[in-house]
Amino acid sequence: MGYNDMLTLELIEMTQEKAIYGYHPEDKDEHGILSVNIHTGEVDVVKIAESDRHKRYLSHAISKIAQLSHSGTYEKKVTVAWC
Repeated sequence: MGYNDMLTLELIEMTQEKAIYGYHPEDKDEHGILSVNIHTGEVDVVKIAESDRHKRYLSHAISKIAQLSHSGTYEKKVTVAWC
């Protein structure tokens, strides 16, 4: 089974309050930025990637970050792929 779309999440910064991730549509250099409160799981959009006009990648990035937050595991780099 092949995947049509993907993004890469990279942990930019981790503090006692939040984890900040860059999301890279199609693993490009250009990226958006998301922040998650590690105590509440609330995800904030800091910056939407320029190429993500329809916010398709953003929604998948938010979903994955919510999963990471729920598990309490903040990986340094994650690939998310979907059909």
